[in-house]
Amino acid sequence: MNQKTKWYVLMGLVAFIGAYAYVAPHVSVTISRIVVALWALGVLAVALIKRKE
Repeated sequence: MNQKTKWYVLMGLVAFIGAYAYVAPHVSVTISRIVVALWALGVLAVALIKRKE
């Protein structure tokens, strides 16, 4: 990943966390758990990609 891609990933994560924090009180617990699980998998995938470089 080049610098630009890393910046987009970082901004995407920040935007996602902000959006999630905004909608979290309005969604069910099940949906929020699924979203958190997917987010955690995404973070792990990014970490693995960075480690392979």
